[in-house]
Amino acid sequence: MSIKSIFVILLSVFTLQCTAQSEIVMLGHVGLRNAEIWVYWPYDEETISLEYQTTGTTNGQISAGQSDLFLTSNKNQSIGKIVLSELLPNRHYTFTLKGKYDTSKEYEFTTQELWQWRKDAPDFSIAFGSCAYINDTEFDRPGKPYGQSDSIFNVISALKPNAMIWGGDNIYLREGDFETQANMEARYLKARQVPSIKKLLSTCPQYAVWDDHDFGPNDSHSSFQYKKESLAAFKEMWGNSNYGFPNNENNCITGKVSINDVDVYLLDNRTFRIHPGIEGSTPQMLGKQQINWLMEDLKSSKASFKLVVIGSQVLSSVSDFENFANYKEEQEYLLQMINKNNLKNIVFLTGDRHFAELSEMKLSNNIRVLDLTASPLTSKPYSNSKEVNTNRVEGTFVGEQNFAHITFSGTAKERTLNINLMNKNGKSCWKKSYEIEK
Repeated sequence: MSIKSIFVILLSVFTLQCTAQSEIVMLGHVGLRNAEIWVYWPYDEETISLEYQTTGTTNGQISAGQSDLFLTSNKNQSIGKIVLSELLPNRHYTFTLKGKYDTSKEYEFTTQELWQWRKDAPDFSIAFGSCAYINDTEFDRPGKPYGQSDSIFNVISALKPNAMIWGGDNIYLREGDFETQANMEARYLKARQVPSIKKLLSTCPQYAVWDDHDFGPNDSHSSFQYKKESLAAFKEMWGNSNYGFPNNENNCITGKVSINDVDVYLLDNRTFRIHPGIEGSTPQMLGKQQINWLMEDLKSSKASFKLVVIGSQVLSSVSDFENFANYKEEQEYLLQMINKNNLKNIVFLTGDRHFAELSEMKLSNNIRVLDLTASPLTSKPYSNSKEVNTNRVEGTFVGEQNFAHITFSGTAKERTLNINLMNKNGKSCWKKSYEIEK
């Protein structure tokens, strides 16, 4: 086995019919010296190889390599992952996938820059959105299609962000999908066959959390009987660099990734959720262990901004639907911990609501906390702007398909977060800027 790569060998047997006629490539986490690549290979070949190179040189030599990605075909339906290691920082790499009979087109990625101890962090951008419903007539409810135009993914790709973060309901599992891991994976694969989504997946690194519809049924929670299968499908179909926290490494999607000078916390709002109204149980969305892990890591973080991604709204004052306001005790505990530990520059990225808005709070020690809700990507929008969220920043409600384009710029002492909320046509709906709190 080459020291240039670490293999993650995965086998998927799909029981639902798949119609893709060409490969699908998704970029997972890309770091300073590593890159994870997820592949769907529809051709009847037992193995494929990944050949890569960069135009940057070391000691006058081009950095290049080849790694075997082993796939065992089953009726032309195979997926796999490979993590390339020992890459060079801040290098643009190109790669192709080759089998005995078929060769893919050329793909590309750029490793992160080694800026630490050398200069200010580079300017960069992140795209964020949630709620992507892809119509499937055979399994959809009768009536008007719930899924809307998918052109929004082409708009995101054209911006060429450094990362795309999916905020939950990234697929919508249907009746019949819930009971096996293979059926769940097939639902993912059907969405990734959409050309605009397929293009975005290979444009930049992709990171994700889930919400109810890609965890299980509507409003599903910790009692969901197939959550092990759901977790296995999620981990197989995404390229987050890590999962879990101490003593829970194998039973949740919780994770963390660093993108330049920003830390991104990917939280699990389903595995530990206990709905209100159950006698003898304390309602919770995240669970104290997950919150304590988050607080401990936030306390040690040196990042300029900390993005905390959760499927449900955190700061909305509306005690309805599945907002954190329905879990008052845990919500207060989370905010008190942020306040007591003097944790600054926290931005929650949330979805679920099928509209966009920005919520802002000032805690008792004057710390600013933000909650950016961006939803939906392709699901039917919900345009009830009369919902009274007392923490909503005026003028930020958007009741149409949308996503957020977030940029980070400036020197270390004057770092700025810029939010551009955009619609499916790439038109800016509103913009807000926040300087780093010292």
